[in-house]
Parts: sequence; structure tokens; C-alpha cells
Amino acid sequence: MRKVPEDDRIMVENAINGSGFYVDDLPVYTEVFKFETDFNYEPSAVLYEDKILTGLRLRKTRFKRLSNLKVLTNLKRLNLENCKVSSLDGIDHLQGLEALNLSGNELTNIDDLGSLQNLKELYLDRNQLTDVSILKNLPNLEKVSLAENEIESADGLSASSQMTELYLQKNPLKSVPFIASLTRLKRLDLSYCQIREIEELVSCKDLQRLFLSHNFISNLNGLNDKPQLEILDLDNNRIAEVGQDLNWPTLKKFLINANNLSSIQFLQSLPKLKEVHFKYNEFKENESPHKEIIASLESREIVVNPD
Repeated sequence: MRKVPEDDRIMVENAINGSGFYVDDLPVYTEVFKFETDFNYEPSAVLYEDKILTGLRLRKTRFKRLSNLKVLTNLKRLNLENCKVSSLDGIDHLQGLEALNLSGNELTNIDDLGSLQNLKELYLDRNQLTDVSILKNLPNLEKVSLAENEIESADGLSASSQMTELYLQKNPLKSVPFIASLTRLKRLDLSYCQIREIEELVSCKDLQRLFLSHNFISNLNGLNDKPQLEILDLDNNRIAEVGQDLNWPTLKKFLINANNLSSIQFLQSLPKLKEVHFKYNEFKENESPHKEIIASLESREIVVNPD
């Protein structure tokens, strides 16, 4: 990452402004270059004429109007995290976008994203979104983060068959039927939602990291066969029993604090386990047979309930 040379900053400002000439009064953009910004360009090029800018990051600025970027038609990566963006008007000019970060803004509607067919990565955390159905028009999405919104249904994601990472934590989701079609998922975060059933996860055989803490899950139907799972977080749910028929051969870290477990016998069937957390359950750790099981785990150099 490098700072933009002072002489080229004027050209970049002009490119963003769409003016094509030197301007003295740019109240929206004068603060942009107080922050480190990513650019991919040839130093000698005239950006606003050749339009060769492919990556732009204007985080934590007063930038608001996406329409001012319409001249930058070669943009592939755009990061406007923590700005004051409330409208996506004009984003349809950026048809080449492959990665877009608009987290921490003031968005309530994202329908204008529907035309960005090349989009592979989308980050919209910490906005005010309730409807993401337009995402059904973006089948090439591979990584999506929609954390900390007001989304009650994310069924628009069901068409994203290429998805490998999805983050939906801290949304009022009660069910996740769309997950059944996302068979390539490797990382999934549904923590701090209102989910009771996870049977749809049965088709997600490639999951490596799964976060389901702070929900209302009472059984593990859908989770028994996860041959690539490495990290599983089930803290603060309502799970009373974990069966012995688990196919978690690669699980290394398991969190199941604050549930209703009466036994931890199942932990002995996890061959690659390195760290486990099971505080605040129904059983007492210092009583048999739990005491012996814990000793057995520790003899395998498994870290038990670290602080």
C-alpha cells in the first residue's frame, strides 16, 4: 500500500469529481487524502482521461454521492466503509466492480446493486437494511457480509451457488431456508440471531468455520456430517445432548458454553480436538464421569475451558 503522490492527488480528485480539469473548491473530497488510500495506476497516466483506476478506498471520509464516481468505469474494488452514503444512485455506471464495501453507512435500500453482475464480494455490515431480495440477481457472489442490520429474511441469497463465505450475525433471522442451496460454503456466521432449527445445513459439507452462538438451537440436526469442520461455536443455545455419531474428523476448536448439556462423553470421539469450552452447563465438572473425561482430554494435550 502506498500514498498517492501529491501531484497525482489533484488528478485523482478531478477523476472523482468528473471535471477533467483542476478545481480549487472540492469540499466533499478535500479530506479524502488525509487517509491512506489504495490506488492501482501508472504514475504518469492522466487518470481522469484514461480511466485506469481499478481500486479505490475512501474509508472514514465525508464521501456521499456514488454518482461522482461514474467516470471511473474500470473500478474493480471500491471501499467506502464508514462514510455517509445513504443512496446507491449512480453505482450502475461501475459495471466492472468485483468487490464493494459499503459497511457502516446509512443505506436502507440496495436495489441499485442488481445490475452489478461481476460482483463477487459484497460487504454491507452496519447499515439499516431490511430487504436484500435484490441479491437474487447477483449469482456470482462468493463472499457476502450483512452483519448488524434488520434483516428478517435473506432468501435472496439462495441463487448464490458460488458462495464460500457468508456473515449474517446480529440480524433478526428466525430461519435460514436459503442455506440449503449454498453447498460451497466454507465459513458461515449466524450468531446472535433468533434461529431455532439448522437442518438446512445438512447440504453444506464443505464448512470449515461455523458460528451459531446466541440462538435458540436445541438439537444438532443438520450438523452430524461435517468432514472439514475446524471451528464450531454453539455457545448460549439450548442444546441438551450431542450424539456419538458425529463425523467431525477435523474439528479443532469447539465452544458449547451455556447450554443444557448433561454429558460430555461425545468429546472423546473427536480425534483432532485441540481446544474445548463447555462451562455453564447442567453437569458438574468435578463429579464422575465428567472428571475422568476431562482428565482424559487433558492427557491428549487438549486445552479445556481456557480463560
